[in-house]
Amino acid sequence: MTNSAVADEPVVLVITGGIGHSTQLLYDAVARHPKYNSITGQVQGQPEARVFQAIVEQFFHLEVEKGSLITAGKHPTQKLTILVEDASTNCALNAVYTRKVLDQHGYTSPCSIVVAQDPTMCRRTVAAFEQVYSDTIDDTPVFAGWPTFVPRVAVQDSIAQNQAGGLSSYLRYDIAGFYNNQANGLWGMERLMSLLVGEIPRMRDDENGYGPRGKGSIVRVDIPQYVEDAWMILGDTLGQKMR
Repeated sequence: MTNSAVADEPVVLVITGGIGHSTQLLYDAVARHPKYNSITGQVQGQPEARVFQAIVEQFFHLEVEKGSLITAGKHPTQKLTILVEDASTNCALNAVYTRKVLDQHGYTSPCSIVVAQDPTMCRRTVAAFEQVYSDTIDDTPVFAGWPTFVPRVAVQDSIAQNQAGGLSSYLRYDIAGFYNNQANGLWGMERLMSLLVGEIPRMRDDENGYGPRGKGSIVRVDIPQYVEDAWMILGDTLGQKMR
């Protein structure tokens, strides 16, 4: 939304994402989905944002802006404008290129930005947007992260005798209200653990992290000591070198 404080401020959805380390997993998820699998062939090889665009258009019957300029009233039945950014390959570039797309369409002073992202990467992505908009001293947007849910895990109810595998093979998702078909669309437990242990080093503000004293792609994020302790325990349990 823009800073003109009026009741009918525009709502803009930017679908962002190019081809990155998880893109094949998105293709696989579409292929497994009971409804979306009909577009499997269409989206193969496409940037992630274009995959979601196909879902938005074909299953939710919404229209996506095709040009580079605002066309007010083009979709009078829609309450939002949908834009696509399909070149970014990581969280930092998600933020950089999203701002570029918004600027190109005239949304140069957003009032608020809600970041919908994978739960394991949501905090860092918000920090990337905060960094990208850090030059807007007087008009800094209000940022919020919306991971849609917070994954929780628990020990398997029943563990097979002599079960092979590491820690992840003993864990299951424990999310209230999630049915089996929803849980099947989540990361495998090994992938989830990998994302978790890889995220903390990236969020640190040191020479190896992404904060101001490192790559500088995110604002400083204060990581509580109990989180660092949990990260160390998890890494040791998984048998990964954490230092």
